Amino acid sequence: DPKIVETVDDLLSDHNYADIATILNQRGLKSGQGHRFDRRVVTGIVHGYNLKTRYTRLRNAGKLTAVEVAKLLEVSIQTVRSWGKKGKIKTYPYNDRNGCLYEHPGVNLRIPGQSVH
Repeated sequence: DPKIVETVDDLLSDHNYADIATILNQRGLKSGQGHRFDRRVVTGIVHGYNLKTRYTRLRNAGKLTAVEVAKLLEVSIQTVRSWGKKGKIKTYPYNDRNGCLYEHPGVNLRIPGQSVH
């Protein structure tokens, strides 16, 4: 159904595949074969209809990898991930396996507990 593809495309800006499946199921929608949605079905729609993935959308919006943030802040990747989990740096999940991108920390970011060079 083209409306389902359009809905998935709209939801990709704010949700990962598992969350999209949950939303579609809550709306009472069914897959083309009449089944409930799951992460795999949503993934199939994204790739089958050449929709931009959530990861690509976030990267295009300027979100950074842990490696990129670590280089900017001169800290370890583990520190960036820890700060993300603690909410010190805003994270943007792109899958349901803890993959996320990060908000650019800005030029004057001061993380509590971080020493100034």
